[in-house]
Amino acid sequence: MADMSEAKNPPVDFVIDWVNGQDLSWQKKRSKYLVKKEDASSVRFRDWGFLKYWFRLVEKNAPWVHKIFLITDHQVPNFLNLDNSKIVLVNHEDYIQNKYLPVFNSNSIEIGMNKIPGLSEHFVFFNDDMFINDSVKSTDFFENGMPKDSGVMSPQFPISNSVAHNTMNSMEIVNKYFSRNNILKKHFFKIFNWKYGKDNIRTLTTLPWKAVMGFYDNHIPISLL
Repeated sequence: MADMSEAKNPPVDFVIDWVNGQDLSWQKKRSKYLVKKEDASSVRFRDWGFLKYWFRLVEKNAPWVHKIFLITDHQVPNFLNLDNSKIVLVNHEDYIQNKYLPVFNSNSIEIGMNKIPGLSEHFVFFNDDMFINDSVKSTDFFENGMPKDSGVMSPQFPISNSVAHNTMNSMEIVNKYFSRNNILKKHFFKIFNWKYGKDNIRTLTTLPWKAVMGFYDNHIPISLL
């Protein structure tokens, strides 16, 4: 039985994107749009058959979840019970404009997922290699209606074949509207926190600069509004 205290909290959805790179019809579709300079490595589209365990662990350790939105490109895992009222299958055209389709880049797929029809205001985004291995509560992801995250500052570097261009763009926006000194003044104990352990050193390395240099991006589920 789900924790009754969860009923007092706003509904929280989970969102996960997935692709089966072994699907021959999908491979044929993608091959039409391949560019020679693109990294066509199959490992970026691999499916290890672990997704069913992700769903089982959610059912076991987060039974309070409101809905689970699975983003795919018209691919349905053969184990998935679509009759389950919590499962919502989302195709790319459900929230991405046709002029941008088809799309095979995970950044492009994920950046607009807040537009998914029916998605709750509070949601947690998972990659398919992030598993809930123990019991969790919605308050592990949201507190007082706000997403929970780490505040570790860390320099950002423009590295090819990474999300660096996204994070660099984000820092430009952050520095346009916020001051690093004001952030430290108002949220010092969120920026420097004993729970971060040695990661506090990352923040220390950014102090010689007045600008916000970036934030450490943990590869974990991300709480979002």
